[in-house]
Amino acid sequence: MSFAILAAGLQTRSPSLQPLANLRINGILRDTASSTKDQVTLKVTSTVQTDYEWHEYIEALVEYGPTTIVARLLASSVELASITVHRPS
Repeated sequence: MSFAILAAGLQTRSPSLQPLANLRINGILRDTASSTKDQVTLKVTSTVQTDYEWHEYIEALVEYGPTTIVARLLASSVELASITVHRPS
C-alpha cells in the first residue's frame, strides 16, 4: 500500500484548480471527491475484503488549508498514516 499526495497539474497550475481526492486501492479507483471551495476537507471511502468474511472500512481525509494539504489514511477508524505537505501557490 502506498500513501501519497500528488499535486496534479502542478506544472500548469492555475488559480481555478479545484481540490480533489482519489482513493485507489491496488491500483483501482474506489472513490473520488472534489470541491469548488479553496479550503475544504474531502472524504473518500471504500470497504475492502481482507480475509474470508473479514472487511476493513478504508477512509481517507484530505484537508486543503490555506498553506498546507494534510491527508490521513484510516482503516476501521484507526489511523494508519498521515502526511502534511506545503500547498503549491
